[in-house]
Amino acid sequence: MRSKAIDFLDIDEMTLYRGKPIKISTHLTLKQPTLDDICDIGEKQYFAEIGKICATPSDYKSELYDGFNLWWDEVDDFDFFTLIYKSIDSDILSLLFEENINLQGMVLVKDNTSQDIKLIDTNTQLIIDRFVYEIIVNYIRKIHRLKKHEEKGGNTTTKRFMVDEDRDNKKYARKEHQKAQSTLLPIVSALTNHANFKYSYSTVWSLPIYVLMDAADRINAINDYENIMTGYYSGCVDLKKISNKSVLNWMRNL
Repeated sequence: MRSKAIDFLDIDEMTLYRGKPIKISTHLTLKQPTLDDICDIGEKQYFAEIGKICATPSDYKSELYDGFNLWWDEVDDFDFFTLIYKSIDSDILSLLFEENINLQGMVLVKDNTSQDIKLIDTNTQLIIDRFVYEIIVNYIRKIHRLKKHEEKGGNTTTKRFMVDEDRDNKKYARKEHQKAQSTLLPIVSALTNHANFKYSYSTVWSLPIYVLMDAADRINAINDYENIMTGYYSGCVDLKKISNKSVLNWMRNL
């Protein structure tokens, strides 16, 4: 049974900022990892699995075509998830859920009434249907400031070109994988050396990931505002010529 506390897909941002667990069903509670949690499990592994959970068919154009003879833009997000869910690392799930989630042990079933596909853990009675999946993915994208990747193909020729391009890009990405640099280190280094950031090198590790990412965006907003106002008072900036007036409000929603 779904929790009455959350019957919508757009999770309140104040709830995310508090960093407390969010119960979305009887057997499923979302939580945020801290920077410490991510470092302990390994940043590269963590973001690889996060990318897998939040992936869309657009991220797997060539795999869907080569393995299933499917065009990515004809595959539903949840249906795609049912193809890859068993490959997701359970250790990473322990950072995102209060419960011990065993995706590898879940089975696909079809609801006889609605004909909808669901994932069910017969031991715990956990159910991940299309609605629950969308909440989970929306939550994970929000706390990491990730954007949903969606691309549409045109005619068959265009789609073949996009699949070939995706295949080539992935070959290059595999070669460059070992050279990949940290995603979080530049953010943590910049924030802990910035006068407007109120956490230190010693205390930053306990921050929930959403709070850390929000701090980076907020400080950028403050810097933009201060730079514009400095230019304005020195006569170098005409505020009337700024098309995006939201930059003049550093307390705006990000």
